[in-house]
Amino acid sequence: MSTEKDFLREAKKAKSGLTMPTIVNDELTIVFDGKFYNQEHILWAKFEDGRVVDASEIAEKASSLSNYMVSIRPADKEKRTFLFYRRNEKIGELYFGKPEESYVQMKASDETLYSAMLERVFKTVSASGKYPIVVEVSGGFKNPESITLGILSQEYLKSLEKVVKGRFRRVASIKKIPEALLKDFSMKHSKYGALAITIENGGKTVQKPTYIPPEHDIPLYPELCPIGFTIGFTPNLSEWLTMHYDPIGSYDIGYYVIAENYSLKKVWELKFKEKEGLGKFKLAEVSGKLVIKDWMHIIRSKKVNRKMFLKELLPRSFNTRDESVLSVFYIIPLKHVRTGLTECEVYVYSKYWPSPKLVRLYMKTSIGEPDGSLFWIKHVNLTPSMKWSKVWKHWAKPTRISIITACVLSILKEAK
Repeated sequence: MSTEKDFLREAKKAKSGLTMPTIVNDELTIVFDGKFYNQEHILWAKFEDGRVVDASEIAEKASSLSNYMVSIRPADKEKRTFLFYRRNEKIGELYFGKPEESYVQMKASDETLYSAMLERVFKTVSASGKYPIVVEVSGGFKNPESITLGILSQEYLKSLEKVVKGRFRRVASIKKIPEALLKDFSMKHSKYGALAITIENGGKTVQKPTYIPPEHDIPLYPELCPIGFTIGFTPNLSEWLTMHYDPIGSYDIGYYVIAENYSLKKVWELKFKEKEGLGKFKLAEVSGKLVIKDWMHIIRSKKVNRKMFLKELLPRSFNTRDESVLSVFYIIPLKHVRTGLTECEVYVYSKYWPSPKLVRLYMKTSIGEPDGSLFWIKHVNLTPSMKWSKVWKHWAKPTRISIITACVLSILKEAK
């Protein structure tokens, strides 16, 4: 697996050579870094160098976008040129450059072919979601001077920070792009699985996700999930506020940051204990230096005291459309597997996704709660990608969720 140093080394090599002027016309041409195009995980066609392409996937995607059957056929013996048809009418042509050319080019009379092609490029560049994609637009989307494609390493929790600092590997440049595709892309870059950054007047701006996030209310009170839960949410992937409820009678609120060595550092924690026989949770301990940041506005008071009860500090729930929420996870324990290992179902939300994800996995509780939850979330690609990365081999979408989780998730109702 490529390390962060490998990415930065290749980034320095390719940066100057991949910044080229972008022309807005009726053609899509993407020029790649030669090494990336010929030797790495970008796989295009079954050529002499072993690369593989499934150009039919582009036709299938175009068919689904246009609701017309799009067929494809090779136009040469080397299978570098492919022609697209609707019925007997030619609607597009795609060319895969030779190793020394390292570019792909499409001309089409149907805009859906361009959309399908760009999605295929992103899917391939990201290795089907293994690496988050970055699009760097100089001059802004309305009148771009250059459009560069890049990839980030798998240290996802610092993705936004790395994008702003330019710490990503540039792998391709869009030399020509149709105006319709540029407009669609500027409006729906998160649909294509890309973090977009614009550079204008010497400043950098990370573009907000273009999806309208689903509206869910995440419950915070113990009685809403009596079997226990761990909740974590972040405004920027580098800071996390967590709520952990244990049915033995404890409720903890903690603030964590991602340290330089990519470890999790606890800044402060509030420990609440259940008052005997009352079902109320009262503040019992404050550890660390308590600082309530503005994005933590679900915490009702910036000052706490030992007489404070949980419901004085937290509301009943918070909504995923809250501006302070970029990503959130909601973990529900199902059964104890063995010492230090619990089977859980996890609801994961990211503002960059069109819908939440639900997975069942084993959670290592031996390293502490909610530390174990954050340890797990470090490995999840919460930034845009063409698919949700599963980096632990025992991760899997459950065919059926548990009855317990179904009851709990009934609280998380989407707004109609």
